[in-house]
Amino acid sequence: MYPGGFAGKAVLSRFPILEAVQLHLSTVRPDLQAKIDLGDHQLNFLVAHPPPPRPHWSGLRFDAQTWQQITTLAELALKTPPTVLLGDFNLADWWENMLICEAQA
Repeated sequence: MYPGGFAGKAVLSRFPILEAVQLHLSTVRPDLQAKIDLGDHQLNFLVAHPPPPRPHWSGLRFDAQTWQQITTLAELALKTPPTVLLGDFNLADWWENMLICEAQA
């Protein structure tokens, strides 16, 4: 567990947690990476809650740092399989940015 009020993160597991570290991809909300021992296999977890989008003249948009955080988390998940990426990303299926992220995955 990494407390920190609203920005705190935790992983609870019935299986042994081999490693847990904070990832400082954001200056305001660090993410959590944990490695779980499942016996024959290890499973990576990424836990995130990036800042929500902000009003923009063209609608709601993530700032550059937040979008980079989300993109980096997706890239980490793809580079270290098997990984479960959990979080509140404040995305909706009609958002152009989410569709771009899905296409890159």
